[in-house]
Amino acid sequence: MHRLLRLFAVPCLLAAQSGPYSFLELTTVETPKGREVAVAAGTLTLSPGACAVQGRAARNREAAKPIALKPACQQTAPGRFTLDAPTLLGGTLKLTASEDGRVLTGAGAKVGTHTFFVAIPAPPAGSTAPISTAGMYRAAWLQLLPLAPRGITSGLVNLPFTPRRVDETASVVSHTTEFDDVTREVTFAVPKIAAKPDGTGTISFPKADVNLPLTGERDVLLSADGAFFLAWSSGAGPRDILVGLREDPEASSFSWMGAFTMTEWSATVPYEINAKPAVISSASGAARNAGAGMIDLEQTIWDGKASTALITRNACRTGTDGSSALGPKVAATQSNLVIGGNPKAFAGVHAGARNELSLDHGIFFGVRTSNQVPPAPAPLKATHADGSAVDASKPARSGEMITIEVPGYKPGPTRVLIDSQPAEAKPGAPLTVTVPQLKRGGVAPLAVEAPGLVHDITDLPVQP
Repeated sequence: MHRLLRLFAVPCLLAAQSGPYSFLELTTVETPKGREVAVAAGTLTLSPGACAVQGRAARNREAAKPIALKPACQQTAPGRFTLDAPTLLGGTLKLTASEDGRVLTGAGAKVGTHTFFVAIPAPPAGSTAPISTAGMYRAAWLQLLPLAPRGITSGLVNLPFTPRRVDETASVVSHTTEFDDVTREVTFAVPKIAAKPDGTGTISFPKADVNLPLTGERDVLLSADGAFFLAWSSGAGPRDILVGLREDPEASSFSWMGAFTMTEWSATVPYEINAKPAVISSASGAARNAGAGMIDLEQTIWDGKASTALITRNACRTGTDGSSALGPKVAATQSNLVIGGNPKAFAGVHAGARNELSLDHGIFFGVRTSNQVPPAPAPLKATHADGSAVDASKPARSGEMITIEVPGYKPGPTRVLIDSQPAEAKPGAPLTVTVPQLKRGGVAPLAVEAPGLVHDITDLPVQP
């Protein structure tokens, strides 16, 4: 999935939100020795001009150690602020709040680093009320082997902590670079969750088993109402994180319409005999759901050195049986998404259809910033040589030279696809393109890739 730029307006004021929040941060750093991995989790408290962090942090394969920090933070706009990363590796994070200010998410843009950050509402200090874990939870899971060139596992974990039937089981749908990267589903006994009134606790997955990708104990942080949980491996060994939501039992494409802020960590694994390191990127921005089975994404993608503004559209399937999926294309047997939480949110991973090869890995999280559906991203405008618009009454023809207006375009190496076919492009102001030989008429997808931008949501009227 992966794709975004312009953030939609967020109505809340973070200065009025003091928390406490329970947070989880993953930061990876590309070094000559390999990919370093750091995870921090604990409690975040906000106050005007100051923040406080209490928790633990783990780096590479070392066991977690306590941290007590007063990181610099600043509100930069309503619903947005900056925070020095609790791992001390992620630089300055840019965070955006949910519509009610109770959930935060965001990323950083420090050279050579990629960060994924989520914060959920923690129970108030001194709380004695038990936290309910009734219902079906599903969690996005990402595991990384520190200092390994690949070493990535991505999966969606299905967790009925309060089973409805005696024979009900948990499962994980995942794929790993250390095996064959084929997405498979494995079932196992429902793990035990032990939660304290303060939201801390543990999840006990089955003991080590070569047939199970997810085993052992994880530390967990639950939101005050049990709608979210954040979990991680705090002991010595591989690093992993889980972002869990209590699934909405009546989820539909219309039940989570609106504007969302979204954060993502992703990796692409080259499919070659001689294994090359995975290519890492991170992203943050906005997602728009108008309830039509498509999600518009506007992201800033960070490759560790430079950013790319990406505007794209993903397919989405919403179900209540673990069948929800989100991606450029959604297969019938693909399950990589959960919708739920309070406020409304979604989480997921990059994982393809069951029993098929999937070379994309990663984790993403989004939370609603407004239940009002914002306008769709503007499509690219194309004109004929005479200056008239390319439209249904006057489509572009094979071999014709047309002009394309691309917001933010700077002349440079440019790739243009029309109906998935390469089109000859002449970079300049404006961009001119020769329509390739087309086999069909109607509308054809138009995509433009250039330094610093990717735009692929335009349907171009064409005629062979």
